[in-house]
Amino acid sequence: MPRLWRQGSAKGWSRDKQLDLNTATKDQLPSLPRVTAAEADRVIAGCPYSEPGDVVTRGIMPKTEYDKIADRVTAKKLTRRQSRELTPHFSVA
Repeated sequence: MPRLWRQGSAKGWSRDKQLDLNTATKDQLPSLPRVTAAEADRVIAGCPYSEPGDVVTRGIMPKTEYDKIADRVTAKKLTRRQSRELTPHFSVA
């Protein structure tokens, strides 16, 4: 499923700003302390998030690891279009 809106999110982001877990790219997430490429994949696969702590409650990241990045991440509300792009579509046969 294409995530074209993620590509534009890299523009204007710096390490001084909080990183939005709903729009962060696979290249941006590992810039956070101790976030591996595999964790970045899991974070992206788990989108959308209503709050940053969802990565812990959903079992995507251990609380000890999340606590190290908690002040550097956010989970902004997605537009309706972005939310549809992230929601899996299942068809009943």
